[in-house]
Amino acid sequence: RNVQSITFLVLARWLSDQSACNKVSSIFAQVGTGEGKSLAIAMLAVYAVKAGKKVHVLENNKGLLDRDYDTFESFYKSMGCSTSRDYDSEADICYVLRSHLEHAYRDRIFQGYVPAFPDTVIIVDEVDELIVDGSPNSTYVKADSDSSGFSKAITAILNGQTKPAEIEDNIWSRAKKSHNEASSKLKNKDYKVDDVGRKIIVLDKQGRHLSYTYEWQRVLAQQHGFRDATIMTTFFWQNMTHMFCQYTSIVGLSGSLGSPAEKKYLMETYNADVMYVPSFLDTCDDAQKCKPKLESNRVTIRRNQPDQIRDVIALAIQKKKEVPVVIICQSAHVARHVHANLERKKVETQLLLEHGADSKHMNYKAIVDRATHPVETNGTNTWRITVTDYFGGRGQDYRINDEDVDRSGGLLVIAMSIPESEREFIQWKGRTARGDRQGQWALILNSEDTPLKENEDKWLQHGDGAANGAANGAANNDAYTGHIFKEAVVDSLLSLADEDVQKNLESMKRDIKVGQRLNELCDKFYKKHGSGDGVWPNGPEQRALRDFLKKNHHNVSMDTVAKFALKVKLVTSVEMWKRESAYQCY
Repeated sequence: RNVQSITFLVLARWLSDQSACNKVSSIFAQVGTGEGKSLAIAMLAVYAVKAGKKVHVLENNKGLLDRDYDTFESFYKSMGCSTSRDYDSEADICYVLRSHLEHAYRDRIFQGYVPAFPDTVIIVDEVDELIVDGSPNSTYVKADSDSSGFSKAITAILNGQTKPAEIEDNIWSRAKKSHNEASSKLKNKDYKVDDVGRKIIVLDKQGRHLSYTYEWQRVLAQQHGFRDATIMTTFFWQNMTHMFCQYTSIVGLSGSLGSPAEKKYLMETYNADVMYVPSFLDTCDDAQKCKPKLESNRVTIRRNQPDQIRDVIALAIQKKKEVPVVIICQSAHVARHVHANLERKKVETQLLLEHGADSKHMNYKAIVDRATHPVETNGTNTWRITVTDYFGGRGQDYRINDEDVDRSGGLLVIAMSIPESEREFIQWKGRTARGDRQGQWALILNSEDTPLKENEDKWLQHGDGAANGAANGAANNDAYTGHIFKEAVVDSLLSLADEDVQKNLESMKRDIKVGQRLNELCDKFYKKHGSGDGVWPNGPEQRALRDFLKKNHHNVSMDTVAKFALKVKLVTSVEMWKRESAYQCY
């Protein structure tokens, strides 16, 4: 395709032009959904290897990683490139998740490699990982050999006993606090119990599995008989921007580079340039890419979730007679609920989530393939309803080449929420109208969800039949009680989400600054002193690092870091640390 050729040629030229690389350390290309980014990434990876670099291809989730790796493994082999489905220091091209990189980064630092990934290019499939939808910092902890008695204290609390005489007061107070926090958490909302893996899995508000570890989580693990709770303290501080900026170059390909605030963040944080790639059909004579159309030209906003789910199910059942339907729910929990309701109605449906009920990964490829295969009922073809969450809303290729489906408007995507960023919404709509095919989408919301709740004045004015406040100064749009809204309500709701994104990016600046300083400190500390024999803390230097990280995790100045670096003999003077730091200008 023209798009893939254009993208590859421009990015390859950028990589080969050393003067450009000295000027701009990163470049991000906005390539439309369904335009074949994966092939452009594969070609660019081979080009970089032939230029003498290692390559890491960063994927958003395991399903997309497996799909792309399996697709291009034979291509890489034919080009003489060795590959890995995880980090491997010997492989030319590694397909990785961010969690893979974080783990590999720490291991490399402990082995004395600073920077961790020299002469390596990272190619990012979707820029979400770089923008950091969450905390930019991760802290890694180990059982603290200086603390004891915590598990015994938890046992006493669980059994309703008073403080054992041998337990220190500070340990007892900490155990009671952690137990109270554990008691406040809700099963299947805040955490899942994995009886097979014998662990407690922390969930975010969308139902996604988190890799973080919390003290309340360890209390629950002991309560379920999995393992004893321990007091853990931080041994390594990791900052995402610091890790990514250790690469020789960063190349990102994304369906959307986000809001103006997010684009500014990318350009400033990663010293980046941007490019915009036209769609394939826009590069052809007398052809233009189809844009997904809003079903019935209206948005539905109900007052509560039960009414919302009722409308979603009714529309899906109605439309499945003519087209495949994909429902994108606001969380895995809601997805399971909608799917169960459809099953009770004896409707042909399937569930697509990153993790199944047993916490294992689903067979994504088979589920996505079935999503657009017709179902024969009494000699008539109908279609499946696929119920998913954020996982099925990005990267999945729901390919449909049925002319009858095209004449009926194309695959229907029903979204049940306004995501935290416009980037995500573009991804959702991008699951339909792929290639030269028609597509349609519907938006059915409830006013109890974010960002609708407590922002009625921003969206009620778009009600179908509501008075226009700008044209009728005395009109009271708060009085609109209908549930049908004009398409303009979408922009108003996305702008509310973008306002939150901008606030979060602004508040993250301090966290990023602290994280960068502490990550750089940990890098150089372990290069100098090593990681020890596994016992933590091991020796006076590690105890000093533990206490420093505990005390300075909220805010830390360059001067404070420099004085500590001198104390643990990383430099011979405070001025030397400041001079050699990558963050000396902060």
